[in-house]
Amino acid sequence: MPRAQALQEYSELSRLLYDGGYAPYSTVLQAEQQLFPEELNLAATRAQLLASVVAVYRAMGRGWVTEADKLAPQPVPGGGPFASTLPATRPARAETRMTIREIRERPLPQSTRGSKGSVARGQFV
Repeated sequence: MPRAQALQEYSELSRLLYDGGYAPYSTVLQAEQQLFPEELNLAATRAQLLASVVAVYRAMGRGWVTEADKLAPQPVPGGGPFASTLPATRPARAETRMTIREIRERPLPQSTRGSKGSVARGQFV
């Protein structure tokens, strides 16, 4: 039995003994003080293990991306139930971008607050 699992059971049993009136609360605290660092060690070990797995995949030619693509959900043929609400194609980026000059020359919308305190192009109106 791994140490973290044994300490988890010890913590649960000490809590049950305390709740039943058979042990002082210091027993519960002692069990939790032993459990917490062990859980941190377990989490760190798992993180190191997963980082090692990623390093192995990278060393083998980074094939893990194509495997992940194979396992990922694929689009529904026919577009699914929301196909009619989505545009058929996405406009090209060049068509949607504005130049800085176009942004500067574009008229500003009229303020709905009146002329006092309104700001237009960095100046008070």
